Parts: sequence; C-alpha cells; structure tokens
Amino acid sequence: WKAVYPLDVMASQFEKMFTGWQDGLGSFKKIMDNKMSNDQQQNAENDYRIAEAAGLYFKSTANQIRFTMARNKLLAGQSSAAEREEIIKSLKNIAEDELAIAKRFFTLARADSRFGWEASNHYNYLPFDFIEKAIDCDYILNEWLPKQAESKKM
Repeated sequence: WKAVYPLDVMASQFEKMFTGWQDGLGSFKKIMDNKMSNDQQQNAENDYRIAEAAGLYFKSTANQIRFTMARNKLLAGQSSAAEREEIIKSLKNIAEDELAIAKRFFTLARADSRFGWEASNHYNYLPFDFIEKAIDCDYILNEWLPKQAESKKM
C-alpha cells in the first residue's frame, strides 16, 4: 500500500497534505463569511464538510502510520526505559488525536450521508463506525497503554 515510500516519508507526506489543507480550509471559511443566498450558503456548507472530511482523512492516515510504527517499536522490546516512555507518550497523543477525529467524523457523517460510501473500494460505513473507533481509542488510552507502561516497571 505504500509502494516504494518508507513509512516515515509516507506519514510525513500525509502530514504535509493535512497542514496545507488546513490553510485552504481557513481561506474557505473566510469566503463563507461573504454574503450569499440561502442556496449558495447551503452549497458552501456542504462543500466545506467534504473538504473538512478530506483533511481529516489525511491526518488520520498519517496518525495510523505513525501509530503502527511506534506500536511495533514498543512491542519489539528493544527500547531503553526513556525511549519506551517517549513511545508511549507518542502513542497516547496519536490515540487522543484519533479520538477527536472520530468524534468529528461522527458529526460530519450524521450531517451528510455521503460520508459513508467509499466508491473505489466498494465499502461503506455508518456513523456508528465512528463510535466504534472512539471506543477503540478509549481502550488504547485507558487499558492498553497503561498496561504497556506498567509492564516494564515490574
């Protein structure tokens, strides 16, 4: 899925896309402050939701790559105590970010049924899937990571 790109480069590229996309969303938001007809305003809000979702996909993809890299390093068991602590902190930050993304996507998917069909791979998801993702993130934050942190202290 990553072709010739090293994982770190792939994650970095998605992070760059997200950052640039956020700049574009800021410009989009400013334009939405202009006086528009009700139809134009509704169309702009619909387009903004799509643009926001695209940015969240970029960020989430980068997060998932970084999470997998950090998790694999943690589970390899070859890190010093200080490195292990940094890895766990990084995993916590990513899981917290993914929890926020899941919550936002839940809201977006409830507002617009187009978020739920992924045409190129022929699958769909529902707002409930974002609840499941939030539960998964909660598990990582409150069950799995504390166990990982404790496992090397004993």
